[in-house]
Amino acid sequence: MDSKTSTPSRAKLEELRVRVQQRLRELREAPRTVPPNPPPRYDEIFTRGQQWLDELAAGPDLHGEAEP
Repeated sequence: MDSKTSTPSRAKLEELRVRVQQRLRELREAPRTVPPNPPPRYDEIFTRGQQWLDELAAGPDLHGEAEP
């Protein structure tokens, strides 16, 4: 049973291997993350929000008083 598709030659396989290796090298050299634009602000509002989240994470008051 003969196949209608031809098998790639060694030269084509080597060319493909070189191209893949080159692309992988480019991806390794490229920066992985993009810096945020605009940069984050760590101001008073951020600090108050962080404190509020910490209070929520602590759960209900252990003395039995529920917050309104």
